[in-house]
Amino acid sequence: VVHAGCTLAAAPPATAAPPAAATVPPANSKLVVMQRGPDDKLGMRLERDVGGDGILVLEEVTAGLLAHKHGIKAGDQIALINGRKYSDAVEAVKALREAFGKIELTLSLAALPPKSAAHGLHGEVENFV
Repeated sequence: VVHAGCTLAAAPPATAAPPAAATVPPANSKLVVMQRGPDDKLGMRLERDVGGDGILVLEEVTAGLLAHKHGIKAGDQIALINGRKYSDAVEAVKALREAFGKIELTLSLAALPPKSAAHGLHGEVENFV
């Protein structure tokens, strides 16, 4: 409520959010660039999202489809999709399903950590894209 003769204090100026940090590819990685048309299937099934590190592991790659034609194979680890790291496998699958044109996958060449009950899996999925 504002009464006649009263003034409102001005709100402090909004501060700009700091710019988002660029995602840096892992040191031990390989970039795979594919061109996907509207009728192309990637031919990949994600096995799991390992821990909180956002590395997505491929369970299956279908022979003759786009991923296979670009040398991607089962067991490969996707660190980045079009320069973005996904900590949620469901979001990564969605991004891959919606990606057309130039698709960049950064594959991590580092060894997977051993799977244990203490490590746990986050967002385990088995989705084909």
